[in-house]
Amino acid sequence: MSPFFTFLEQSPLFFATGLVCGLLGILLVAQALRRPDGRRRIVRVLVSVLLPVALWLSVFPPSVPTSEQETQAAILVTDGTPADSLRFWQRRLGAAVPVLRYTPGHVSADSTRLTGLYALRTQHPQIRQLHVLGHGLPAADVGLAPPEIKLIAHPQWPARGFRHASWAPTLPLGDVLRVEGRFVSANANPTLLYLRSAGVVQDSLRLPAGNASFTLQARLRATGPQVLQLEARQNRQLIAHEPVPTVVEAVRHLRVLLLAGGPSFELNLLKNRLAANGHAVAQRLTLARSLQQTDFLNLPAQSLRPLTPPLLSRYDAVVADESVWATLGAAETRALSQSVDQGLGMVLLASGSALPKGFPQRAVFGVRARPALATETVEPIRWSTIKAQAAVPATLTGSLLVPLAQSARNEWVAASYRATWGTTVVATPSNTYQWLLAGNTATYDDYWRLLLKAAARPLGTQSSWQFSAWPHPHFLLQLHFSGNGLPSSLARIEGPFGTHTSLGLRQFSSALPVFSAAFWPKQPGWHKAITPGAEPASFYVFAAAEWIGPTVSEQAAAVEQRAYYPTSTTSTPGRTGDKPLAGVWFFTIFLLGAAFLWLEEKF
Repeated sequence: MSPFFTFLEQSPLFFATGLVCGLLGILLVAQALRRPDGRRRIVRVLVSVLLPVALWLSVFPPSVPTSEQETQAAILVTDGTPADSLRFWQRRLGAAVPVLRYTPGHVSADSTRLTGLYALRTQHPQIRQLHVLGHGLPAADVGLAPPEIKLIAHPQWPARGFRHASWAPTLPLGDVLRVEGRFVSANANPTLLYLRSAGVVQDSLRLPAGNASFTLQARLRATGPQVLQLEARQNRQLIAHEPVPTVVEAVRHLRVLLLAGGPSFELNLLKNRLAANGHAVAQRLTLARSLQQTDFLNLPAQSLRPLTPPLLSRYDAVVADESVWATLGAAETRALSQSVDQGLGMVLLASGSALPKGFPQRAVFGVRARPALATETVEPIRWSTIKAQAAVPATLTGSLLVPLAQSARNEWVAASYRATWGTTVVATPSNTYQWLLAGNTATYDDYWRLLLKAAARPLGTQSSWQFSAWPHPHFLLQLHFSGNGLPSSLARIEGPFGTHTSLGLRQFSSALPVFSAAFWPKQPGWHKAITPGAEPASFYVFAAAEWIGPTVSEQAAAVEQRAYYPTSTTSTPGRTGDKPLAGVWFFTIFLLGAAFLWLEEKF
């Protein structure tokens, strides 16, 4: 390109500064020539010419040739790179700096097109510093960059949209899906956010300033892969929308043993409700030391006396009230403690000032009894995003406890502790069956799902898949498979429209059953990772224009994290480039010249 056209491409600031400096120079020289006192006139004229030149150079400092022996820089253009940003870094780094374009999934003989950072070593071995512009690189691709190359990110976020977001990729049926994040607006107008499932609004939120954090939730009623829609509207106009994919899994059906020291309306209704939800329930009710009543729902009848480790190993959790401990013999108490150490879950409904003797992990739980009047007063309690009313006769304390539910005064009313394989849970809200009688079945089910999920016997080691966050078409996606045994070589990915892609799994370490594979999705939508001997795992690939904000944040964080690792200091043959001088030196000359003219005028 000719110098004339290069001159015309300069910014408006370039021409405005030149005009101001030119007028300033003409004014100062004319004033120096018209001055009646002819002493030091030549010096004054020279300084008058120097002042606008120094001012100009302080804004647009010149570049000097320099030999960059240790660093060869390059620019990598990714999606979303503004033209002015590219021109800025070309001026900053020099016109000779190569400009590469990131085009994953498009193999080309053009050397300026880069399909992945792994190709830098063979295609551009001289590069030691790479400036990444635009939306950035996939986090998985950042890890494949040669260690001797320093990556410098200059992320370009969208002017408006969802900057951050997170939600559970999988959740059990009945659990609440929480979508949290941050929305950024281009103006200060109020913004309405909607979370829709199958076109029906599940939750909404108004952001007064149009730029704030948000939390939306939905309770999904069907199992399998589902895609919700997150929308942002201003003045009833849709300004942003993103998909929220998640996989709803079937509820784990537990084998629960209920132990009551006497007639218990609470445990009797709990037995029926758990059975109605598909759980297998056994109940042992002690009417006298030698008289017990048993009941079984969804499992065959069996002897529940005495309690022994082999008997308790058939169950995932035990729910008991405080009165039952007075009816247990020493052998049954030891059997419960041993079973908890081996994985059995224990839920205790507490109502006194101290836990019963013999309760597993009794010393870990601190119990504070409430006044007698307070035990009969209904007060608000909450867990997760659910709020309810219940009488709370006592609260819990303990530095090792995991809180599950809290009162309105932020006191713990349900907490868990896991020391070995099993988990113990203590809950103090009483008469929760009143929620069921009042028709609040969702609240009742959610509360007991919370307690039993925390206490349930842990499952054995199972095979599982993990995927990189925010997958997009043609961007590298890392898949990790963990589990016992060697995965089959028949592992594959099933994509939309019946496409199949074979995976080459490799093991991280011979001591760990963790395998990884690289996959470049070609189409957006649901994909399924399949290997014989393991449950298939579904994951969603977003379209190119979806979830740009969180993607940019993740990619910038990956580049920043990589900067903490040492890189090779091996130098390559140098090249001659242009390095701009510091403009502060020219501004100092401008100040000294202005001071000289002022002093010369005064004296």
